[in-house]
Amino acid sequence: MVSSAVENAADQIAMWPDDEHPTHLFVCDEETSNPAVQRVDLSKPASCNATTIVTGLVSCDPVRRTPWGTIIVAEEAGATGGLYEIVDPLSINTPITVTNRTAGTTSDPLHLVKRRAVGSLLFESFAIEHDGTMIYGNELAPGLGNAGGALYKFVPAVPFTGGGPVTIPAVSPLASGTIFGLRVAASGSSNWGQGAEIGKGRWTVVDLGGANVVDASGNVILRTAQSLQKFTFRRSSIREPAASGCRCGQPSRVAALDLGVQSEGQGRRYRSLIFTRGFTDIYEALSAARRTPLPGRAGSRAPRLHWHDAIHDPA
Repeated sequence: MVSSAVENAADQIAMWPDDEHPTHLFVCDEETSNPAVQRVDLSKPASCNATTIVTGLVSCDPVRRTPWGTIIVAEEAGATGGLYEIVDPLSINTPITVTNRTAGTTSDPLHLVKRRAVGSLLFESFAIEHDGTMIYGNELAPGLGNAGGALYKFVPAVPFTGGGPVTIPAVSPLASGTIFGLRVAASGSSNWGQGAEIGKGRWTVVDLGGANVVDASGNVILRTAQSLQKFTFRRSSIREPAASGCRCGQPSRVAALDLGVQSEGQGRRYRSLIFTRGFTDIYEALSAARRTPLPGRAGSRAPRLHWHDAIHDPA
């Protein structure tokens, strides 16, 4: 047993300081606000190795270690879910409280900061490049005539270039930047929108001037931007043959994101995005360079969604 001291609603986990030889784990607690984030010391007995470091979040779900030595967590809490950055996470021994989620105020702004620059969303997962470029989205499937979720890309105004860990919130690459939403369409086609899944991806800048896209507290409501700009991600269902267990018409959803193999071609850099639908099926999407999907991971289903040229397409 790793820990019996964590909250029983623990969701995603990030290892620290790396994945190979972790000394600590950081855990999001999805069904409680106190605790919301816990740190697990792997050198201590399982019965007493968890420390609450954040309270006051709603439905904390994804958590990741950043290349610049911080922890990011986010809320799977409707259109207003926020993303927060924890600075110097090993030094926190008294819980930091999020006192106002809309305003993003916390009891210790030097160690816990809401990152409004990436927008508000029902966050499910994110994948981070070394320079701070981040791909993220939610797991909403379409329902009652409403569109499902979308994929977004955050590009930092000041990329991380390496060096020591970030210890001052203002110099994090997540402090400011530009948000893009993904559109997908076949080559030369104008048929982009919620039903388009196969074709070239195009990142479109989120229009901050759109009606109600930015609220009174400066939060960018990405669900509103998606509705106005018709960002795409998944159709209403993916139909599979009866041999697969007849999950016919099952709404598609994304439960996790990760960055895959990097490649180069024709003077451009490409990266695949690996994601799971539900909790069992693994696909690689957004592959480029080769005009076919990248091979699936061992034990996975064959990848079937191939959105080309999307992650680093400057357009």
